Amino acid sequence: MSYTNPKYTYVDQSKPWRQFSKDMASLAGDIKDKKDLEIKEEEEKRELELKQNEKENKALLEFGRTQNMAFNKNWWSKNQYENPNSESITQQFFKGTGKEYADLMMKIKSGDCESDNCTDEMGQVAALEAYPQATADFIGNINAEFGKIKGKNYDPNQESDYTLASKIFNGQPGFTVKDGYKVNMNRNDDGTIEMVFEGPGFKDGKLSINNNTLGSTLAAGGELVHELPSLASLQNENLKDMGIFAAEDFTDDGELKPGVSLDEDFMMKDADGNLEYETVVSADGMTQQNIIKWDENQFNNKMKIYVDTQLEGLQEDPADMIGLWNVRLGKGAASYDEDLARAALGMPDATAQEVSSAWKDSPYSDLVKGAWSYDDIPLSDEQKTLFAAHYTKNMKDTFKKRFMPQMAAPGLDGQVRYTPQGYAMLTKNKKNTKNSNNPDWNF
Repeated sequence: MSYTNPKYTYVDQSKPWRQFSKDMASLAGDIKDKKDLEIKEEEEKRELELKQNEKENKALLEFGRTQNMAFNKNWWSKNQYENPNSESITQQFFKGTGKEYADLMMKIKSGDCESDNCTDEMGQVAALEAYPQATADFIGNINAEFGKIKGKNYDPNQESDYTLASKIFNGQPGFTVKDGYKVNMNRNDDGTIEMVFEGPGFKDGKLSINNNTLGSTLAAGGELVHELPSLASLQNENLKDMGIFAAEDFTDDGELKPGVSLDEDFMMKDADGNLEYETVVSADGMTQQNIIKWDENQFNNKMKIYVDTQLEGLQEDPADMIGLWNVRLGKGAASYDEDLARAALGMPDATAQEVSSAWKDSPYSDLVKGAWSYDDIPLSDEQKTLFAAHYTKNMKDTFKKRFMPQMAAPGLDGQVRYTPQGYAMLTKNKKNTKNSNNPDWNF
């Protein structure tokens, strides 16, 4: 075998292969950069949409209030409370249906139908007979959903079109036909009803809601407008489950009665059973006082199991977590909080510098910067972890402020006394006063 034979000639492939590898690596890098850019643009778009929703909802919720119009003389010069339509929605919807029903019944009775065995006509009659109840249910459902928008547990980061539609639906001043808005109910060929809202401000020019879709969604536990749970109710539920307060300390609504406080079981004691104190110095450094030390660890350890149970329940409806984060918790997490960072990162024993550095490199630092979108369901593991950490911290801080006030130690131990600095200042002042010509000094 000769190596001069072209069939067996050795050809060095290393350079083309290295170039090919280099080109592929460059291409992969370009694809990754493009993908990262697309993800970033999508996140920016979503954040912008959330901010726009919040801005529009805020404007819509504030617009139309009587106090905003009361000082405008032109406002009172004409009727501003015209119904959204010259006839009510239901009157317009049922207009002519009586004659339609009678005509159909005559066709069926006489056998003069356009369809075989009058099947189409009988279907239309059945639909007409079902419309009154379907309409009542539809309007009731929409009214109930739109009613949530007025409440204090409404998250303005939701779709602003619903807020605008609620204004039109209720015929509020500034959202009537005279202002360019209208609402109609239409009968669809499939027998369902569609409510259509139109006017300036809708993102697609209008908003349509189908009665069957809405009814079926609500029946399955869904919702058009989300109403977040009351944080105060969750706190009271936690306190009741903990069993540290007697049943008679709660109202029939499950709220803890005013003035109820922790007993001595949650105060720190030494080996001999005596209360332990900590010394608190006044802001000016002049005086100090012994106050009772509360056993926060005992209280928090008892609370933890019930908070964890609540968190499991909240995770069953991620919209509750998003709403609570946006309205109640997230604003308090916008700035860096070392305790929250330690809990979220799982770094209880790390130095402050280590925690701060790890926080900056973690996804949590971005998650706390803005509102969470309802399009993010299901929540990421990072969102769940951050929510749990902040929810638990909020419970701890609230209960500490509520039940562990600074209480003076009993007897002489709790009396206010001068600090060494304060005593030195007092002595100096006395000395200066004695040397003055003013005989009226008194301490």
